[in-house]
Amino acid sequence: MSFLQPWLLLALPLFLIPLIIHLVNQWRYQTKQWGAMMFLLAANRMSRGYAKLRQWLILAMRMLAIAGLILAIARPLASGWLGLTSGARSDMTMVLFDRSPSMLQQGPVGGLSKLESGSRQLQDALSTLNSNRWVLIDNVAKLPQEFEKVDQLFETTRTAATSASSDVPGMLTQAIEYLKLNKPGATDIWICSDLQESDWNEKDQQWEAIRDTIKEFPQPIRIYLVAFPQSPANNRTIRATDAHLEGDERNRELVISFEIRRDETSNTAEKVPVDIEIEGVTTQLEVDISGQATELKDHRIALQNGQKRGWGKVSIPADSNLADNQFFFVFDEPPARRTVVVRQSEKSTAPLSLAASISPDPRQSVSVQTVSLDELSQVEWENAGLLLWQGPLPSGSVAEEVSAFIKRGGQVIFFPPDVDGTDLGVPSWGEKSAEFQGGKWMQWMTPDKAPTIDQWRGDDDLLAATRSGTSLPVGQLQTKGYASWKGEGVNLATLSTGEPWLVHVPTDEGGVYFCASSLSPETSNVARNGVVIYAMIQRALDAGMGSLGNTRSVVAGESALAFNDSNWQRLAGDESTLSTEFAYHSGVYQINERLVAINRSAAEDRPTTLVNEKVDELFDGLDFSRVDTQADAASSIVQEVWRLFLVAMIIAMIVEAALCVPKLARPQGAAT
Repeated sequence: MSFLQPWLLLALPLFLIPLIIHLVNQWRYQTKQWGAMMFLLAANRMSRGYAKLRQWLILAMRMLAIAGLILAIARPLASGWLGLTSGARSDMTMVLFDRSPSMLQQGPVGGLSKLESGSRQLQDALSTLNSNRWVLIDNVAKLPQEFEKVDQLFETTRTAATSASSDVPGMLTQAIEYLKLNKPGATDIWICSDLQESDWNEKDQQWEAIRDTIKEFPQPIRIYLVAFPQSPANNRTIRATDAHLEGDERNRELVISFEIRRDETSNTAEKVPVDIEIEGVTTQLEVDISGQATELKDHRIALQNGQKRGWGKVSIPADSNLADNQFFFVFDEPPARRTVVVRQSEKSTAPLSLAASISPDPRQSVSVQTVSLDELSQVEWENAGLLLWQGPLPSGSVAEEVSAFIKRGGQVIFFPPDVDGTDLGVPSWGEKSAEFQGGKWMQWMTPDKAPTIDQWRGDDDLLAATRSGTSLPVGQLQTKGYASWKGEGVNLATLSTGEPWLVHVPTDEGGVYFCASSLSPETSNVARNGVVIYAMIQRALDAGMGSLGNTRSVVAGESALAFNDSNWQRLAGDESTLSTEFAYHSGVYQINERLVAINRSAAEDRPTTLVNEKVDELFDGLDFSRVDTQADAASSIVQEVWRLFLVAMIIAMIVEAALCVPKLARPQGAAT
């Protein structure tokens, strides 16, 4: 328990006044033995115990009444955590607000979302605690915004839900930079979040720097977490996984695939109605779901009047979270499937060029540009969707060009340089391309027994099973030699030696992959068993082609901000969205001649809550407190309970008065 007026607790020793008066009165008299009184004392001995008890009860009630009065005027607080405040008025209060889609999950009672409940509870709490300065940091504005009054901080436009995921360590870093610049006194940092792992990025290296920096501040920094850890119940999500055109002008069709997921509490089979809207024209179908997820592939919709460009959305009925019940898409005639192959040797890249030149759709035009390391100036990066790189990793100005290509949405697969069994770090070429995107080739390995691929991700990414459910023959691949790789990434395939064979390095935009095998026939059978490498290249090319042409599908937030143009026109989406926040809200927007579909990230459809132990580790060594609440929670997270102490004081005074009432005298002549 803490107090809004803690200095009044200095008067708490005053509750001892009745005891002091009692003791003083006792000391005023000295006991003298008097023979005549001894008979009276003996006669009254039977009632002495009750008299003493009554005197002590009266004394206790008087002390309790004074203590209750002092505690009441000190304005005590009750909350769900200990040490809510130190009692001192903070010089600055900062609020870090999570506005990600998962915060729109509603409670089962009043229909309030986590976001609305968090906003109300925080506003009530901060209005009670008070502060000299108010600062808001959210996952949209990112930069700190300072306000004069706490009510301004919680205006609807600043705390409304978005389609962009949050970056809690990034917001904390912004808060720290603001504190360094402004140098306030005692500061309270309040975080309102539902603890989704994708928002907290527990493995981000920023966390260690955050802890160390906060510990170094001379002023006290108190961190309070208002958490909504409840997992969604009876919630379904829908996501379009593909939308493309097929056919000619007279019989053109939109081929769409989408996935429906539901939370783990749903086990029974059900039919879910799905609306597919194409520029205002809606068709409906029912999809059977028996497990946690199902995907409807290649659903065909005939387009009218030879339509070859447009937008649409798939949606399901409203449930406990309205933020994941629809997904937007755009479509257009695809541009040429253009691949750039950078080679160190012809024999290692010939299979790559061949696989990239064979389109899965014969009606699509294909272009493959093969260049040597010395001919990179000839590459037209802006027209390519896929880069296949065999040789030393790029460095210098070339690395900057490749990074810009990735940032635009291009896909890159790196293959190791040609080797003769020597260390890949030799100065002849290794120093020039030691590292790219946090990964680097280490050493060429030639084990006695040719390793195979024992484990691979068959459910996602480049090595996923085919649409018919057939697995790729990845286990049939063998490599006599391979390049060991060092870096941070997701292993999509692992060799029997334990070394990674295919690694995906996540980026905000495009895709970066490292394949440990050379395609030279002397070192592996990857080229001879061409199904796997063909599927890898075509899937990477499909992803890279999304960054070309006049349509684009991007994730809300930083990816959408890459369209640095103020000429945005909303074609579909929430009408209440501010134009300055279009990039953070799902919908379809026209930016000059390009149609852009903006949606939530895939992580929002698979929410995983950060466990309590991990949260404690992130704030280890800091002045940190946490309270768990839930959507629809009616009670405030901070409550003044002075009324309880006043009631206790009144009860104590009534009991004291009752004890002071003299005992009724027994009438004369009554039986003894």
